[in-house]
Amino acid sequence: SDVWIRLKNYNLNNKEKKMVDEYLSERELQKGDVYSYNLKQKAKDLNVLRKALNIKPNSKVITIFTNLIWDAANVRGQIAFRDTFDCIVKSIDKYNSVDGVHILIRPHPAEYVVGTNEGYEEMLLKKYDNNLPRNVTVISNEMLVNSFSVIELTDIGVINTSTIGIEMSIEGKPTILISEPHYRSKGFTYDASSENHYFQLIDGILKNGHQLPNQIRLAKKYFYLMMFEYQHTMPFKFSSFNTFDGYNYKSFNDLKYDKNEKINLIVERISSGNFSDFIFK
Repeated sequence: SDVWIRLKNYNLNNKEKKMVDEYLSERELQKGDVYSYNLKQKAKDLNVLRKALNIKPNSKVITIFTNLIWDAANVRGQIAFRDTFDCIVKSIDKYNSVDGVHILIRPHPAEYVVGTNEGYEEMLLKKYDNNLPRNVTVISNEMLVNSFSVIELTDIGVINTSTIGIEMSIEGKPTILISEPHYRSKGFTYDASSENHYFQLIDGILKNGHQLPNQIRLAKKYFYLMMFEYQHTMPFKFSSFNTFDGYNYKSFNDLKYDKNEKINLIVERISSGNFSDFIFK
């Protein structure tokens, strides 16, 4: 948050914008990540996907993106609802008879890739006795729908803590936060403060459908800072089993002579007596 205030007037240059765009393109299939949650490319025809998800052609789509139920990110920072399931149920009950509105539930693909004993689809089918309203669809994990296809067909995104809220904002889609992820209150999301406020935000966006001022620019800047400036490669060695196996240097004196290592900047900033953060802009 302090960095965000410090860099409030900073605009990405062309090189940094290109880095963001290229990395976002890679994330469509998550090349090089430890886990790939997008096991299928983006849909070539969104109308085909909408039909597969039983979404009427002219319906506005409200997509609620979940985390894994056992994800530690779920245990703190809840603001508008008790939890994501509470948000889903109350959203379904609010809009189940509203013509032209479709509620889409996007369970986290990790339910399929990593595995879980509790999934949102099963919980919702149990809650509604296997009879979900006609304007509600849960994306089955077996469908292998690419998350960026979901972003494309979404009119309003509802996020608990997932990074996809930043990606939604970059795509210019109105994004409502129901909890307190690290990117709340940065100017590119709608931040629900209560259940009533959440529904007021949805109704207002359904009526007007506008982006927030500078939404895409701010979201791209935040994404850049998070992915390319906040995280630093450290001079670590790893064994053949990909476990930590010491440092590349035998002593700090050896390290001091390598001016390319960010760890020098980090040590200098800690020892300066005026520490703020590790973003060197």
